[in-house]
Amino acid sequence: MTIPEIPLDTSPKGVAVARQILDLVVQYPDFERIQNASVASTNLMLQLKMSTGILVLAEPGMGKTLLLELIQRNLTRKDNVLEKASPVLTVSLDSAVDTHKIAAKAMMALGYPMLPSRPNLESMTLMVDRAIERLGPKVLLIDESQHMCEGNRDITARAVTDWLKVRMDKHNLPVVCAGTPTFERICDINEQFVSRASTKYVLNPFAFGDGWVQLMQAVKVGISLIEAGLLETPWCLKMLHAVTHGNLRRLKKLLIYASIECADRENPILTRDDLRRGFDRAFGFKEGPENPFYVRG
Repeated sequence: MTIPEIPLDTSPKGVAVARQILDLVVQYPDFERIQNASVASTNLMLQLKMSTGILVLAEPGMGKTLLLELIQRNLTRKDNVLEKASPVLTVSLDSAVDTHKIAAKAMMALGYPMLPSRPNLESMTLMVDRAIERLGPKVLLIDESQHMCEGNRDITARAVTDWLKVRMDKHNLPVVCAGTPTFERICDINEQFVSRASTKYVLNPFAFGDGWVQLMQAVKVGISLIEAGLLETPWCLKMLHAVTHGNLRRLKKLLIYASIECADRENPILTRDDLRRGFDRAFGFKEGPENPFYVRG
């Protein structure tokens, strides 16, 4: 099988359809329910001044970061730009997070332009507490929370969540933590933290069924720069699910490359061959039958 040459530059039409797919937001039922429930719970926490939180577990590529962004938008959309509104704090963790790192990230989220010249946990925590008292944030949203407890880090994970627990109790600060299923280990590591952040939501990959069909229908409608009717055909629905395992990131990646293949045609209609080429570019070259969209000829 001859692998076609890949152009070094993508055409403007190709970039446009790729951007359209990348920016596509599909509010499928589970996603929307978790989003609305998280916003409603956070608003209630603020009214009750209650020390509590939410855990969101999602496989990589299922939209947990987008979920936090939409929660933030919902919590701030009614704010009057002419008045001083309570902020929504957002933090994204990285590997080897500890109490010093989360305190530093909280400081930056609270608006400090830089860390102290000689940062130590006690001084940073004091600055965080003062800023929370002054600003009265609505909620702290923490992305990539699985980094708290990845690997053999039980002691560190307990220390980090204890630090969060004190901030929750001291300031009645709601906390929403989103992470991969690895983060569920925190339930065994720190029961005191989980007793406060006791609400747990899970975003699973799509099973093949009505939900997947509805998702693909919404995706097809959202891609207006090419004709993507192929996505609603029975064989394509099954094939795309098998290839992507119901994962949104894998689906978008495949569709981006496949759509670029047909974007410059006079009649840009998505074909099986476009999916074959798109699969190669998205997941690595697969010779012959190793590519699920290969047609023996």
